[in-house]
Amino acid sequence: MIDIRGTFKEKDFLEKLEIFKREKKHNVFVEPFLNFTNAKCPYCEVDLLNNLDSRKIEATIDHYRPKEYYPKIKSVYQNYILMCNDCNNAYKGSEFLIYKDSKVYKQTKQVVNRSDIEAEKPLIVNPIKDNIFDIFILKFKYTNKGKILELYPKYTEKENSYFYLKAQETIKLFALGNCENIDNSKDVNRCRIILLKQHFSNFYGFLEALQKEDFKEASQIRKNKSLDDYGFMDFIKQKLFRVEV
Repeated sequence: MIDIRGTFKEKDFLEKLEIFKREKKHNVFVEPFLNFTNAKCPYCEVDLLNNLDSRKIEATIDHYRPKEYYPKIKSVYQNYILMCNDCNNAYKGSEFLIYKDSKVYKQTKQVVNRSDIEAEKPLIVNPIKDNIFDIFILKFKYTNKGKILELYPKYTEKENSYFYLKAQETIKLFALGNCENIDNSKDVNRCRIILLKQHFSNFYGFLEALQKEDFKEASQIRKNKSLDDYGFMDFIKQKLFRVEV
């Protein structure tokens, strides 16, 4: 996952915002979002320009709060976020989860009052607004599907119930972890598992070199695989990872 707080303050985003105000077409934001994320989906980190999968993965603009339930903010730019078409259509869709009374609730009715929206505690992480480093860690893990790099809750439910459930529900919704429970009979799920394996392959050699204090090798891997283009690198820099291999 990529920390994209600050996107709305970028010069190219503000320039597109002026176009949006005139034309009301949210696709104008694709380009500045791609620039900010190094052409990666901020959720699954698939490469949106050079993906190797036989299925075409494209950049889309999603309504973070679904317009089906939040019609009053369907054209508010702060509700837009970049996602790959898999994360947007195959996984998230119009799903929106709320934290209330220490439980998970699925949004099923329209919310039109702005104060009600602001009072909500969403259970889907929004990397434009949320500090993802307070919610997740990375886990390098061996599973029955192979070696994968997955997201994992930073806190236990006892330590921080809201952040724990927010992490769990986001991971489950976008299939960003718990691969043992992913049904890989579906094409989209097989592709997600392949992606998590690719992430492991990209980063584990770098991590091993760091642990051996072979900084020259680590630097070479980091450069050759363009690891700084990924949000995962920020987790590793902050030592927010666990190895179970």
